[in-house]
Amino acid sequence: LDVLRDSGLILFAALLLSLAMVLAEIALPHATEDAALASRSMVSGKYRGEFWGLAVGVGFALPIVLSALFLFWGFSVWFAIASAVLALAGLLWYEDVWVKAGQVVPLS
Repeated sequence: LDVLRDSGLILFAALLLSLAMVLAEIALPHATEDAALASRSMVSGKYRGEFWGLAVGVGFALPIVLSALFLFWGFSVWFAIASAVLALAGLLWYEDVWVKAGQVVPLS
């Protein structure tokens, strides 16, 4: 059971760090106008539902809560497993949205 707790702690810390990096990526100024346009389309434009709902909500926030329930309140190991699966799905959704948002930028 110690291995599960250690793994859960690593997952929890990695989720917090990843969420902080994603939020910093969208909050900090961008080097080019193209990057800023792509970021705006992801955060407040066409892809905002996928970004905030799926990537951030289901892929970061929910796994953080599930991991915390497992680690700090002694809930079932299934909470940690669900957290890991949702974190992987969130990564897929984030990458999908990031690629689509980058394609919004006109070529010329």
